[in-house]
Amino acid sequence: MFLRSSYESRQAISWLNEKIGVALDESWTDPSNLQGKLQKHQTFEAEVMANQNRIHSIGTEGERMIEAGHYAVTEIEPWMKQIQELWSELLENCQNKRSKLIDAHKALNFQRSIDDVENWLSEVEKQLKQAGQPTDLASVKNLLNEQQDLEEDVSSYVERMQSLLDQSEQFVQDNHFLAEGIWDRVSNILERYQALGDPSRRGTGPWRTVPTSTGCSGTSMLPRPGSRRSCCWPRSRMLGTH
Repeated sequence: MFLRSSYESRQAISWLNEKIGVALDESWTDPSNLQGKLQKHQTFEAEVMANQNRIHSIGTEGERMIEAGHYAVTEIEPWMKQIQELWSELLENCQNKRSKLIDAHKALNFQRSIDDVENWLSEVEKQLKQAGQPTDLASVKNLLNEQQDLEEDVSSYVERMQSLLDQSEQFVQDNHFLAEGIWDRVSNILERYQALGDPSRRGTGPWRTVPTSTGCSGTSMLPRPGSRRSCCWPRSRMLGTH
């Protein structure tokens, strides 16, 4: 009985160490195929939990032998303690890796939203630079119509800018491992969006101001990039607040 228990204990310790190594793999730092990695980890967790009864059975048998005063109790006790500690460590590492993969996937989706806004901003900035000067009444009318359409387009992005700011703050508050890069990108976007209403920082095309979410005009509705605090922007400097 002791030899069988000894063999099973050693096998369990070896298996636990192997699985802990897998759980400690930092594949979540590579943004490629995160969905696939998350699914793979879920399969791995299912495998771990499928062995829960085996681990508990070994522990129960070890405790029984200790209580019975087995002659090899000095060997059995350290094994049981090690198995319990390794099992707890494995479960904790599995949970941590799952959380990291979910966080990484969330950040990847958010950065795709940032990509969309950056592309939109580039197009608006391009249109502003290409705006010509009117030469007659007809061209004045056309230019005003184009300006109105562009202003309405820019105005429609106020809430989206606010959403980017709110979400980037949350990444910082959560100490997300990509928080700094995300914050820098969002800060740059907010600065570029603010600059759309600042004639000194854009092209020579016609423009008035960027409206805020409250309907007021101005260029100070955004937090000033480059002065990030350790947690987030003060709410008084957010979009649409005065």
